Amino acid sequence: AAQTIQDRVLLPTAFSPRTPTPIHSPTPSPPTVTPEPSQDRKGIYLTFDDGPSKTWTPRILELLRRYNARATFFVVGINVQEHPGITDRIWEEGHGLANHTWTHSSLRGQGWAGFSYQVAQTDALLGERAADCLRPPYGEVDYFTEQFAADMGKKVIMWDVDPFDWLRPGASYIANMVTSNAFPGAIVLLHDGGGDRSQTAAALETILAVLSERGYQFEAICR
Repeated sequence: AAQTIQDRVLLPTAFSPRTPTPIHSPTPSPPTVTPEPSQDRKGIYLTFDDGPSKTWTPRILELLRRYNARATFFVVGINVQEHPGITDRIWEEGHGLANHTWTHSSLRGQGWAGFSYQVAQTDALLGERAADCLRPPYGEVDYFTEQFAADMGKKVIMWDVDPFDWLRPGASYIANMVTSNAFPGAIVLLHDGGGDRSQTAAALETILAVLSERGYQFEAICR
């Protein structure tokens, strides 16, 4: 059964030093804050991290358009700066633009100055299009993450379904992980940047087809 918002709030975690890790190390997914699905809609939330990418984001946008699906893109500020046209397209096609920091730096252990810099720089580029959502890189948080985010008018958004597409385990594996674990109101973690996302794009077509057949509607959690 789907959890309530109260069951899924982001809880503070103790800080421990970390060694540098490649993008999206396999850390456990923390709990997440998400709206309750409306009673008459079978909604699911696809989210894409680490873009925009000049290669993969347009392919993903085309697939979403084909299925009349909306999603949320958690963008990295330096990539927004490099690909403003693709960022514009994300917004113009009805998707959410949310904050994934400026340089994809971990927010765990960040003081206020570093935290606010990482978030504010990206918001400044997005302008009025910036959603009130923040996803910490690597899913790494500490005791202050939620409070700092709230001070900047942000909700911390994690995920429920993680197919580990960044590991490139195969398109069929990614698609099966998502379709097998989907439920109304679930937030699905995928990636459109940070490396070769050909498997993600291939899996997405299957995900959209299978879940559409099951009656799911793809909505933007942050817009």
